[in-house]
Amino acid sequence: MVRNSNRKSIGRWIGEAIVISVSVLAAFYLDNLREERNQEKLFIQYLEDFRSDLEENQRKFEYELSNQYNSENGRGYLNGIIERLNFVDSVLAYPTKNNADTLIALIDNRSLIGVSEWIFVSPKYTRLDNEFYSYFKNDALHETIEMHYRNNVSRTKAKNAINQHLSDFQAVENQIDFDNPSTPKNRQVIFSTESKNILRRLKDSYQSLDFFTKNNKESDSLLIIRINKELELW
Repeated sequence: MVRNSNRKSIGRWIGEAIVISVSVLAAFYLDNLREERNQEKLFIQYLEDFRSDLEENQRKFEYELSNQYNSENGRGYLNGIIERLNFVDSVLAYPTKNNADTLIALIDNRSLIGVSEWIFVSPKYTRLDNEFYSYFKNDALHETIEMHYRNNVSRTKAKNAINQHLSDFQAVENQIDFDNPSTPKNRQVIFSTESKNILRRLKDSYQSLDFFTKNNKESDSLLIIRINKELELW
């Protein structure tokens, strides 16, 4: 009788141990499943927020790339400034008094400065790192996000180059007597090799910015389409 009682106690102990083990494993499984679902919800939220950022970005691109330059609000400034710098480049070829006065007037009214301070930065993009790449169901999305990043980096570099050239040109401006523009000294300054090189580098940088901005607009437009496709798969 004692042996049977011991067997029942051992059997009960083993059964309880199994129940406890299964309960612990089930709890871990449910916690992991809950965490996975929370991560999926977070991933979808980041994608939706990123899409909103990109849509706002498209409106800003339209502002920057407009063919109708508006000097008052800066709309279409890329086209407007590139045209003006092309004009400046042609004027620099002829070091006359009238051309010098024209260039000094452009510099004096800040017509050669108009780069937007805006550079696209999405806080949601920084969260779509490798941690979430495994969630992508649309295989093309990862590639398009990388293209967006490369174009954005190139565009940022072009803007930084413009800022540097404008900073360099400040040294030239400091040598100009704007109160008395028609002087030989001013003509010497404005037609100096230093001045010509900086202005031409500035024009090249604005043309690069225009190119990269158009690329960025196209890649971001494609990215919006592929994000929509990804969200449809969830």
